[in-house]
Amino acid sequence: MPSQIETVDPLPRLEMVVLALIVEQPGHGYELWKRCEVRFGPTLYASNQKVYSACKRLLRHGLIEEIDDESGRNLRRPYRATAAGGRLHRERIVAELRDDPQITGFRERILSIGRDDPRALLALVARYEEAVLDDTDRLQRAAKDQSLRGRLLTELLRARLTADLDFAKRAREMINGEG
Repeated sequence: MPSQIETVDPLPRLEMVVLALIVEQPGHGYELWKRCEVRFGPTLYASNQKVYSACKRLLRHGLIEEIDDESGRNLRRPYRATAAGGRLHRERIVAELRDDPQITGFRERILSIGRDDPRALLALVARYEEAVLDDTDRLQRAAKDQSLRGRLLTELLRARLTADLDFAKRAREMINGEG
């Protein structure tokens, strides 16, 4: 018999967003809908009914659970992630990072070189660095006059591009040290 997680994998995007919001901070359906609106705006259309439906499906699959309101005054039942829901959320994050096309493509090109050929590896690192610099240049041009969310996303991308450039520098040093 398949586990509950296997029966919902892959979850639709909205369910993963709602699960992520609940993992981040438990809340009831209306609150989750408002947080979804604030965080994603027009990039993810999610009516309150769609968020409520996503919560029902996550609840049915054992990925979230209702928790009692301590005061007893609130008719809304907040949700929190179950251990299975938290595990699925973490696994998805890891899978997304592992399946990043830029990283996957670079890894495949390194493996395709075969023997340790310093010149070929240096050429590959140079092309990777050039692509990162192009992305950095595009990011700087697009970063003007953004909302706070836009600036935060820009900063996230900038941090990733900086890490990519640091990697290219270290890779070049390693190859030159080996060559």
